[in-house]
Amino acid sequence: VLKILRMMLNDFKYYSSGYPDIISMTAKQIEFFEVKASGDKLSSHQLDRMQELIELGYPCEIINVEWIEDTEQSYVILDVETTGGLKGRSRITEIGAVKVRNGKVIDTFKTLINPNMKIPSAIVRLTGITDKMVQAAPQFREIANSLRTFLEGSIFVAHHVRFDYGFIQKEFRLLGEDIVLPTECTVALSRKKFLGLKSYSLKNLCAEFKISLDNHHRAFDDALAAAQVFAMCMGYDELRKNLALEFNEISYDRSESL
Repeated sequence: VLKILRMMLNDFKYYSSGYPDIISMTAKQIEFFEVKASGDKLSSHQLDRMQELIELGYPCEIINVEWIEDTEQSYVILDVETTGGLKGRSRITEIGAVKVRNGKVIDTFKTLINPNMKIPSAIVRLTGITDKMVQAAPQFREIANSLRTFLEGSIFVAHHVRFDYGFIQKEFRLLGEDIVLPTECTVALSRKKFLGLKSYSLKNLCAEFKISLDNHHRAFDDALAAAQVFAMCMGYDELRKNLALEFNEISYDRSESL
């Protein structure tokens, strides 16, 4: 352990990554295990770390696993519109989300949010959401409990998930609370599934795969479009068909909101 710590001190960026997933400690020995599913590859850092541990006398083993899909697992595909970027004082102006399970849409969540600040003109032009529209909308604290309940037990999915999940976490932390969920990113999934596209933006993916996206940069429409991208990436054909029907039934005209 001392040797490993010294290696980290000499080059922390290089030696702080690649260690096996699991450490097993018993009275007799310490063992390390790297878990790999079908399609996963060992990186050079992982191979280096395993070799170093073996040289130090620690047994290392690679465990191959097969993913078993839980049909009762729910996913919430969510999109937020905001007053700006994740860093700084920016706040959420709209949340749209669709919850799916076993190929079906089981619930939806859609609301404007009063950010308690002026919406920049550039954001108004991008989203169509104005100060007047959010004036009578609830503040995040007023919908926090219902949103937490909506998300509970689900995997949080979004296009550029760090942005959307980051804003949801930020709003909860402003209330002195925290929320921790497993996440999945439709950008990362689509890059792996559909190689060679010029862009993996939501707008480009929708154009590429003929997904309806009439009200881009409105939270609920973007969430439904991202849900269809998610269904394609995961091979959920029934879900995509159901989402397409749901999109036609629920999607709203931007002009009606202005």
